[in-house]
Amino acid sequence: MACFDYLVALSRMRKILAIKERQRSADEVREEQLQQERMKVLNEFYRSKMDN
Repeated sequence: MACFDYLVALSRMRKILAIKERQRSADEVREEQLQQERMKVLNEFYRSKMDN
């Protein structure tokens, strides 16, 4: 039974990695960059509020 659980977990990991590593479109890359920039601005804002 443990072997079956191992194979199921391995299969799930492979699917997750395949989704994560797939080639993204230019729009997806641009959206990710925008999200990263937003997070950077928010982090800077929160840090400035915590310093005061």
